Amino acid sequence: MTSIYKTHTRLHVIVLICLILQGCDFNSSLSLNRTWINDRIDEKKRDEIKKINQRLVEGFKNNDASLVKAVMSDTLLQVSGSRIDSITNQVSPSFHSGRYSILNEYNILNTSANVTNTIKETDARGNQYTINYLALNKEMYVSLLLIKDNTGDILLTTIYGNYDGKWKMNIFRVGRYRYYGKSAMDLYQIAKKDFARSYLVDAVCDLSMANECISPASGIFQYKKEAEYKSFFDTVLNNVKSKYHFPLTLDRIASKPKLLNIYPQMADEGYFPLVIYLSDINLKDTVSLKTEYENVKIEIKRLFTGISTGKKYTYYQAYNQIPDGIHSVPYYGFTDAQ
Repeated sequence: MTSIYKTHTRLHVIVLICLILQGCDFNSSLSLNRTWINDRIDEKKRDEIKKINQRLVEGFKNNDASLVKAVMSDTLLQVSGSRIDSITNQVSPSFHSGRYSILNEYNILNTSANVTNTIKETDARGNQYTINYLALNKEMYVSLLLIKDNTGDILLTTIYGNYDGKWKMNIFRVGRYRYYGKSAMDLYQIAKKDFARSYLVDAVCDLSMANECISPASGIFQYKKEAEYKSFFDTVLNNVKSKYHFPLTLDRIASKPKLLNIYPQMADEGYFPLVIYLSDINLKDTVSLKTEYENVKIEIKRLFTGISTGKKYTYYQAYNQIPDGIHSVPYYGFTDAQ
């Protein structure tokens, strides 16, 4: 491994669904339209969409592709084909609670069909983002639904078109929106503060989590500061790479364990650093492992400023062979609780 950064492979995989309609005439100019948002939308329309959204969420929750297909337009069905069954199966675990709330909804009336709709919005914390998509119908309806899970919120983006008085789904996306109440932009701001005080591990962990949230509706949803975020991301990683080279042998410890990686570990209270290291001590020799771990803990705190500062937990895992992220490799774990 060559970098301290690693996308957390144990995080629940959220499938970014890219069912982008093709074969449609595309008008690159923005149409002149009228847009209504949330409670300014006609109540009857909101109720209609609410019922459709409930069926869609139920379909995902119960892994019932037939319910998902029932709300889709003929055009989307033709494009997606048999993929809906596998997509529903992949997404279903993220909808296990069936609970959701509305982030925002928009009803758009275009002057014509097949034009680009662009919606500029600001979230409750002042983060600006844009929703951009191809409107296949003169009248469109966009629902941004937040699906609750154990670690935060999944964003279900649904875009409906009005087909002769009937609403049918043209596009949808599913992606991670927040972890523990923090969006990608929130985590970015936290990472900047950690980096400014030389808490490199914290900054990398913050950005690792932010990276999971930066594109919650691939191709449709984009934060205004996404380019700025990516530039900062590169700055942090380059800084880490210039200071540390992995595997990093901990020479001050007699057994010479090798530090392999540090990345965020999810817990009920939040995410915390997980230190992965290679040990020559047999995993069955727990007494010797414990002695080595105590020395590893001291050395890690010396090398990485702030790694345990203000943290309820710092996790450690000792391996006898380098994990490849694919196969299950035995390890012995320790928890440094503050």
